[in-house]
Amino acid sequence: MLLKNHVASRFLDKNDELVMEILEHTHPKEFEWCLNQVDKLERGELPKEITDTYALLVNKDNKNYMVTNSVIDLLDMLKVSKDGKNYDWSVFKNIKEGKYTFILPGNKLLRMFIQADTIWFIHIEQEKAMNNVAHLGWVMFFFNRTTGEPCSHYSHVDVKTLEPFVYSLLCFMFLTENDEIELKPSQKHGTKKSGKVINTLQQNITIVNSRWNTTVITSGEFGVRGHFRLQPVGTGRSENKLIFIEPFTKSGITRKAKSVEHNK
Repeated sequence: MLLKNHVASRFLDKNDELVMEILEHTHPKEFEWCLNQVDKLERGELPKEITDTYALLVNKDNKNYMVTNSVIDLLDMLKVSKDGKNYDWSVFKNIKEGKYTFILPGNKLLRMFIQADTIWFIHIEQEKAMNNVAHLGWVMFFFNRTTGEPCSHYSHVDVKTLEPFVYSLLCFMFLTENDEIELKPSQKHGTKKSGKVINTLQQNITIVNSRWNTTVITSGEFGVRGHFRLQPVGTGRSENKLIFIEPFTKSGITRKAKSVEHNK
């Protein structure tokens, strides 16, 4: 993959240009008022809608992760219990404050900004170019990671559609262990057969591969396939860790993946 062809190139290397475009479309009235006062953005002297969105979008203190299909392909195997109608976002209360950009397959990316109790997100997708014009679509939302309270527009269909994916992605990124490979600008990793990545960005990226192996059933039958779930651990069961539940077998032998933790 050449990252110069990914929306990440536009978002990360041409950040100032794209930040202004998103601000203008997301908060048109506030943006018009602020046109001659852009220098006040970082001092927080502009409307809260503008300063909050700017803090999420700007690249300051950001770390880039390239999430491979070895992680993406596992997401639908995570069995997540809901607290009422919402996911329990409090499981991420111990993630270090900061800004993270997840470069995703399919010309998509997710930017996450954790500040105090709030987790802010923007999901960006770039459509295939037609007549040399590539259109962007984005969705912004946030959650309180202490109380789990969602943003006021949480009921919007775009947020509801993205929530399971984003929640599962964070579980695999922060509540389990992965292999990480850092690439500096112009560095390469992998082969054509395994999947080559060429970092054509002006910033470092960290490639993330899942350590989870596939459990092999050598004989017999099982009624429930293997899946992942969050397990309370630690003193007072106050933290969460992602674990793997082996397939339930009626007979036969199951060879367990060496790197997978499991319940009996």
